[in-house]
Amino acid sequence: MKKFLITGLVAMLIFASCSTSTGDNGSSGDNEKQATPTETTNTTETTNPTVNASYFGTKAPDETKEVGDIVFNDGSATPYTPDLVLTAEQKAAAIAVIFYKGSDLNSDDNDTTVRTLGVGFKHQKKLVYGDGLKWCTDKATAYYLHSNEGIPLDCLWHEEYDDTGSLKIIFGAKENTRLSENEKFCDKNGSDNIEQLNALIEQAKAMYEQNGLAVDFSNDTTEESKYPAFYFCKNYKNQKIGSEAKSRLAGTCFEDGWYLPSIAELYHIYLCMHDSVDIDEVSKLCGGNQFYTGSYWSSSTDAILSDSDAYFFDFGQVKLDSRDKNYNDSVCAIREF
Repeated sequence: MKKFLITGLVAMLIFASCSTSTGDNGSSGDNEKQATPTETTNTTETTNPTVNASYFGTKAPDETKEVGDIVFNDGSATPYTPDLVLTAEQKAAAIAVIFYKGSDLNSDDNDTTVRTLGVGFKHQKKLVYGDGLKWCTDKATAYYLHSNEGIPLDCLWHEEYDDTGSLKIIFGAKENTRLSENEKFCDKNGSDNIEQLNALIEQAKAMYEQNGLAVDFSNDTTEESKYPAFYFCKNYKNQKIGSEAKSRLAGTCFEDGWYLPSIAELYHIYLCMHDSVDIDEVSKLCGGNQFYTGSYWSSSTDAILSDSDAYFFDFGQVKLDSRDKNYNDSVCAIREF
């Protein structure tokens, strides 16, 4: 009877964590059973001080998450410290680390809504030629498209020195630029960029037809094979880490809501690593992939250099640049928590 009571309590708490998440909760998938936290026969003693009787983490699912928190698939979290030790059960339930909390990464004039973002521990790495994923193939309709008025995908940026003399990347146009307000716009929130690609193609088709031009392209953003980097993130719930038998997200309320970060969001992963939390060490602790050296795709296009280019960030060289969308590069997925 005691075992059934504990199992029932865990199930109710997991349901509560799904209800209180600020991100896109998604569905419960195929209802696979959640991993069960460590249980003890004596409530005053535990085998691991970071685990309580109900959750994998020291923070309950409804507690506020902060930068550096490791998020588990029951919605709980534990702050990372260099001497942190996780059980095998905790490692198998770890899904992300929080790298950002604030309002600076909102795309519009909203400077009050706080977003809490975490990066997943599974990456698609480009290790040798042919590895990694393409932003899109050269057969994709969006290969030659960049954002237009009302459908932003671009993200202007420039470099400035801060008060300490360090060079920082600032997203948005310089104040003295002669660009229009639409051209100055920086799409810093990448959560809807695949939908914006869809709208952009429809807009382009309408423009062609309005001008009496033949339309020889289709809206193909639902074709995973043409947009590999985007769909790695969109289908992140299917990704398995190492030799694990199934995804850590299977049957949880965190299956959906993952996306390819904008260049601003990707750069903030680097800032977190540089200024506060060693994300690579956190991921290593949890059995995941590391950024260390190498470049990663963002979902942001570069309309200034070429319609067929998109932005990437190189964590090894600490460089933001753009390249052909048909290039194979590393990919990570992020989500709001």
